Amino acid sequence: MARKTKRKYFLILLVRGALGGVLGAFLWATTSIVFSIGIGPGGWLWLILGFLFSGLPAGVLIGGIIGTVIWMINRLTNASLGLVSRASVGTLLAMIGWFVFWWLARDAYDVYIPVPWHAEFLWIVHFGISIGGIAGVTTTIPEKATTALPNQTAISAESKIRE
Repeated sequence: MARKTKRKYFLILLVRGALGGVLGAFLWATTSIVFSIGIGPGGWLWLILGFLFSGLPAGVLIGGIIGTVIWMINRLTNASLGLVSRASVGTLLAMIGWFVFWWLARDAYDVYIPVPWHAEFLWIVHFGISIGGIAGVTTTIPEKATTALPNQTAISAESKIRE
C-alpha cells in the first residue's frame, strides 16, 4: 500500500510540475514575443508558433524534471520545501537546462552574432524564473504525504513498543 501511495504522490508532483512548466512557458513565450516584435496583427500567430514548438516541449520537460527533483528532495529528507525554496530550485534547474541546451546547440549555428553577456544573462534569468519558478511554485506536496510518511509510522511504532 505504501508503494502505491508513493507512486501516486510522485505522479501528482510530476503532473503539477509539467503543468506549471507549461504555464510558465506560455508566460515566457508571451513576454518574448511582446518584447521582440510587439503586439500587432501577426504577433498572436508568432505566439502560437513560439509556444507550441519551443515553449510547450521545454515547459513539459523542465517542469517534469523540477517535479521529480522536488519529489526526490522530499523523499530523501522527509522535509517539505516552502514556496521560496521550490521556486529557487525550479529557477536554478531551468537556468541549468537553458545552459545545457545552449552548450549542445552552440556548434549548430554557422554564423554567430555576438550578443553582450548581460543580455544573454537577462534572457537566461527570464527563462529560469518564468518556467522554472512557476513550475516550482505549482509543485506542492500534498498534505497527506507529509503527515503519513512510512518512516514516521515506523518510528512511532518503535517508541510505543519501548514504552
